[in-house]
Amino acid sequence: MSPLPNQTARLLSTAEAAEMLLLSSQTLRRWRCRGVGPPFVKVAANRVAYRPEALREFVASREFESTTDESAATALRRVSITP
Repeated sequence: MSPLPNQTARLLSTAEAAEMLLLSSQTLRRWRCRGVGPPFVKVAANRVAYRPEALREFVASREFESTTDESAATALRRVSITP
């Protein structure tokens, strides 16, 4: 079976993605349920995976010059992990 076009990079598990982002797997699970955080691929009914490039883009989108930057505050509220 040949790889899908433009999809030849290895997919990462939730644990691997969490390690790459310096987060817990539980945080990624919460974010998925809330519809926030990095994009993921649903590879089966009970299995998700992450593309490394999507994780890099997610990190890049959260780079700020100052914690007082309005867009930083908005981004932090959007992915808040508190219940």
